Amino acid sequence: MRLPHETPAQEYTTPASGMVAIRADTGLTGTVFNYLTSATDWGFKMAVLGQYSQSNDAVGGPIQLLPQYSFCPVLVQRDQTPIFLFQFVEVLDGLIDYEAVKNQLPGLSFGQIGGAIAFIRKLSQFNLKAIDIDELLESQEATNQTLITNLRAAITR
Repeated sequence: MRLPHETPAQEYTTPASGMVAIRADTGLTGTVFNYLTSATDWGFKMAVLGQYSQSNDAVGGPIQLLPQYSFCPVLVQRDQTPIFLFQFVEVLDGLIDYEAVKNQLPGLSFGQIGGAIAFIRKLSQFNLKAIDIDELLESQEATNQTLITNLRAAITR
């Protein structure tokens, strides 16, 4: 599929797998879009999951990547109920003193600080079923316990 703003796509063979991928030289977004919509989508998901797993192992393994949640990162509480990592990031966002961050990194705007946190939150929503968690959250109130139950059910199907 070619978006109106893209330059013509080029086929190339990835050296590691020999699979054919599609790439358009339109900057990161266009390249990633074309890569993800190509035949190598599953390989990309496995690479991301592998990176998450290696990063988790490097810091002592506090995050669980469980198949019943489509490998969406979770923290498991003492009572064995999961807290999705994106929920944890939301709590951190509420606790962060943006002014203190700006004092430490004066070259950043408040928009950049908020954008960086939003980016980390979005990364923490990765799941193998490509469920758009934000879309689900927008359709219901984020503090609704039923929502969290429905989200868990959607990811575990």
